[in-house]
Amino acid sequence: MKEEVYLSERFPDLAALKIALDEAVAPDATRTQWIASCPRRAEYALDRQVKEKGDALPLRAGKGLHAALDTFYTTNDQDLALSALQASWGPEAQARNAPDKSFGHLHLGHLEVVLKNYFEYARLRDMFRPIIIKRSDLNMENVVGAVFRLTDAGEVILGESKLVMEFDVKGDKFLYAGIPDLPIEMGGVYYILDHKSTNAYLSEWYFNQYKFSNQLRGYCLMVQELTGLPISGALINGIYIGERASLDGFKGERFSRYGPLSYQPAHLHEALLNQYYWRKTFAHHRAQGYFPQHASKLCSGCPFSALCNAAPAARESALQQSYESVNVKFLDI
Repeated sequence: MKEEVYLSERFPDLAALKIALDEAVAPDATRTQWIASCPRRAEYALDRQVKEKGDALPLRAGKGLHAALDTFYTTNDQDLALSALQASWGPEAQARNAPDKSFGHLHLGHLEVVLKNYFEYARLRDMFRPIIIKRSDLNMENVVGAVFRLTDAGEVILGESKLVMEFDVKGDKFLYAGIPDLPIEMGGVYYILDHKSTNAYLSEWYFNQYKFSNQLRGYCLMVQELTGLPISGALINGIYIGERASLDGFKGERFSRYGPLSYQPAHLHEALLNQYYWRKTFAHHRAQGYFPQHASKLCSGCPFSALCNAAPAARESALQQSYESVNVKFLDI
């Protein structure tokens, strides 16, 4: 497997594309979603560009499993998938010494057991095939930059390829970026399969939060524009990584597929409009010099809840003490 960097005539090199993405503030679906969920979170993550000090173990575990599943569905090789998990996880000592004690069960051995159990689950349950398409069959009209993943035969593996596309929205040229997890075909219908690892028990309640996912609808639009295939919706590939996930006696659901979530074509274009106006909202708050708090149940899972809980006059001090600068760009992911 190899990578191909594609750049339209607008951008002479990757550096120029990175500058354009930076100027767009939050060009990818994940970061723009932060604006929608809470303007204050967007201030800290996008305007101030800070994160909690140390490793966030759930995020690290999610990245490791994504890398492993990407390798598994690309090569169908379980040993290579385990190696991808190990490479992504990095030094074990660093993981064990991470400051977040509430997720102490998240170590490499635990995740390896989860992944090995997943292989058996997939063997019995997978009824789909990843979309692999000839490079010449892609519609590049709206693509301004991409990092495509290619087979040895030169076909494009759409899963985990980085896409940067430009759409006309209200007369504006609108950059939109994303990394769809795994576009698939199942029973003659095309979907986006999105991997979600969680420490919460898998349930209908957990999965319902993705029913109206703007991120997934945006991914569907991008892949549909790129391939010309009608993308009908999405499925969530739920993976339980809580502390009981590696126990032989665990009776709950370790893995579950939720969906398909069916989207109408208008839903996909509405996702683009949502992203467009969320960015305008961010620019408005920045111009006003104040980002309001969302102040709801979403705050319980926010990485910046400690800052919002501090007295307003003490927040700068709390930020310096518990947070650090981060400068991760879309094309560096």
